[in-house]
Amino acid sequence: MLGRNHETTEEVEKTASEHLESAVDELKKASQQAQEKLRAKIDTAIVRAREALDDVRSHTRDNADDVKESAEDVEDSTKESVDKVETTV
Repeated sequence: MLGRNHETTEEVEKTASEHLESAVDELKKASQQAQEKLRAKIDTAIVRAREALDDVRSHTRDNADDVKESAEDVEDSTKESVDKVETTV
């Protein structure tokens, strides 16, 4: 004979099922939150990488412009020197 404090097998199974369902729901929620956090971190990393790439491109363009300007200066100087040599010959 079962007393008032004793649960039936059916009640125990129902309680265990409810706990298991609750645990699964919590795991799903935690997984969703983790995915959202991970996605946000990935998005931030992508933005930072793009910014770094833009900085590198800008620096490269500046260096290329400096090299081009130096080459033009050398070309102008060489032309002047050639012109002087031709006029003295």
